[in-house]
Amino acid sequence: MDPGALPESMTSKRVLVVEFSSYEQAKACNIDPYYAKAKSVAFLAYKREMIIIEGNLA
Repeated sequence: MDPGALPESMTSKRVLVVEFSSYEQAKACNIDPYYAKAKSVAFLAYKREMIIIEGNLA
């Protein structure tokens, strides 16, 4: 990806895509207490950007 195309985006060598059955479920996962604990540890190890996209990606 050309980083100049989206200057506000982070450049990364890794991308992880997780599919949820609904937009609401994805948002709920992000505020789940168990996930919050994992996030707090993950933020110490690396920079990350989470984007929730609604719609059919196929």
